Amino acid sequence: MRAKRDGYLFRDNPMFVSVMEDKQIAKHVLETVIGRKVADIEYADTEKRHDLGPSGGSIRMDVYLEDREGKAYDVEMQTYAETVVERYNNGETDYTTAYELLDRLRRLFPDSNLDTAVDRIEALNASKDAFNEAQYLEESGEAAGAISRYGEVIEDDTNYEAAQARIEAVRAAYKEQVLEEAQSLADSKDYRGAEAVLLNSSDVLGDDPDIAAKLEELQTAELDDYVEGLLKTAQGFFLVDTARIKGFFDAVQI
Repeated sequence: MRAKRDGYLFRDNPMFVSVMEDKQIAKHVLETVIGRKVADIEYADTEKRHDLGPSGGSIRMDVYLEDREGKAYDVEMQTYAETVVERYNNGETDYTTAYELLDRLRRLFPDSNLDTAVDRIEALNASKDAFNEAQYLEESGEAAGAISRYGEVIEDDTNYEAAQARIEAVRAAYKEQVLEEAQSLADSKDYRGAEAVLLNSSDVLGDDPDIAAKLEELQTAELDDYVEGLLKTAQGFFLVDTARIKGFFDAVQI
């Protein structure tokens, strides 16, 4: 937009101050920042340094407001932007609405350093998408995918602590399932299958000590079964040979 007002392009920083002199806009911004309704704005006074010319360098984009109760507020562009981000993070507004507002402000006021707020809300959106997908994967029984997606939830996200808790819960449930499956296979003497189940679980559980202990236990059991089988085979040969020898001597005596 190329319209000018008092020598400023609409994209120039002083336009924020000028726009905020509209009490309806100021009221909306103030309510967003403080998170509650304001009856009315008695007056809106802007920071006096804004009357510098366009070539006068950067200025603070502060607006000082007072409501009918006599409470004064200092509304600054970055503060407003961060409030929009926090409202999205707390589920008080949707991503599209919040992003479009920030993006519009960023384009209108390119010198207001709103890129950080836009980057932050984009990161939060990706984080919340990861959390939602992780919940779906967990409900679908896909432990590895669920843990991976829960791990993509960033600390800035209000879902972060819940994601960390779910990682531990999913990992514990998955480990219990793996141990039970491995034991069931071992009980049916399928030691190779049991070992494969345990080894494949490392993608989710890593170097888990309980898995390592069970693997060692099953390897020992497999070796014991193998030795027992050899002994039974040897004993069978011995019994057969004994019977043959006895039969030979019986025949000689006859």
